Amino acid sequence: MRLIIDTDTAGDDVFSLMLALTRPGVEVEAITIAHGNVGFVQHAENALVTLERCGKAGVPVYPGAERPFTRAPLDAAYVFGHDGMSDSHFAKAAQRPAQGHAVDELVRRIMAAPGEITLIAQAPLTNIALAYLREHDLRAAPVVDEDGRVIGMARRAELQTNRHRTVAAALDPFVHKVMEATPIAALLPILSSGHAHEAMVVDAERRLIGVITQTDLIAALYRAHVVEAVVAA
Repeated sequence: MRLIIDTDTAGDDVFSLMLALTRPGVEVEAITIAHGNVGFVQHAENALVTLERCGKAGVPVYPGAERPFTRAPLDAAYVFGHDGMSDSHFAKAAQRPAQGHAVDELVRRIMAAPGEITLIAQAPLTNIALAYLREHDLRAAPVVDEDGRVIGMARRAELQTNRHRTVAAALDPFVHKVMEATPIAALLPILSSGHAHEAMVVDAERRLIGVITQTDLIAALYRAHVVEAVVAA
């Protein structure tokens, strides 16, 4: 089994990482680091120390997203200790983090071997969300609060340019919101103006239902004006 492990390496993740590193028939090909319970740099260091202690030095460790999309980073040192390892004060590992960003490596490695690599996601899913945005050529993704209400749109260009900021800092709050019952005709002036590429579909509580894009609008108009006309004929 070929694995990539995306982790915010504190004590609990270290235990499962050790199981993967020492299990016969399992090859950990890379470790990617996301923000988590203690300092971001410490997460990478804990992964490096774990590799060294398991005799697996050389497995690359790639730093990724240092912060969550919208909230402030957690500080759970009161649970995990300041080093994430119950304040064990392990010596610094000889191996250093690999060059490159976790998101780029996730996309490169997984797409180079379709269906062959299993991704174990132990950390908050920020790296994976960014990898999905990149690989699927998504220009933007809606951002919602804990109740599912729309906050705004996170645009890929901003996320890639400012990877170490929060999404909140790069958020575009000026997005068009429409209801499910909004007529297609009402979207025409919005999505054909050149200023908006998408509109968020929300319910009465402003909770996100979906996103309609210019492509969706064109497809709907095609079905209405071409396909239905052919069927009627």
